[in-house]
Amino acid sequence: MGFGKVQARGQVTIPKEIREAAGVQPGDTLLFTAEAKGEFHVIVIPKRSSLNEILGQCGGAAGTVESDKLWEQVVESIARDVTQGYENDNESGRKAAEASKGKGRNE
Repeated sequence: MGFGKVQARGQVTIPKEIREAAGVQPGDTLLFTAEAKGEFHVIVIPKRSSLNEILGQCGGAAGTVESDKLWEQVVESIARDVTQGYENDNESGRKAAEASKGKGRNE
C-alpha cells in the first residue's frame, strides 16, 4: 500500500513499491476504470516497440505512417478491449452472486 497526492493538473506519483510490485515502467500506459465513487481500477499496458521499429522489422519504410496517431489508436483499441472484458467479468460475477443469494432465500 502507498499514498499518492493528486496535483493541480491531475498528476499523481505512483509510490516506488507499488510501481515495482505492478511492474510499471517509464513509458507504460495506465488504463483507469471507475468502480465506484472514490474507487478505481488500474491496468498496466506495457510500452511496446515504436511503430517505426515494427514497420522496419516488417519491411515497411520507417516514417511512412503517422506513428503517433496510429499508436494512440492502438492504445485506445486495447483499452476498449480490456475494459469490455473487465466489465463482462464483473457483470458475470454480479449475476452469479445474485443467483446464489436468490437460491439461499428459496431453500
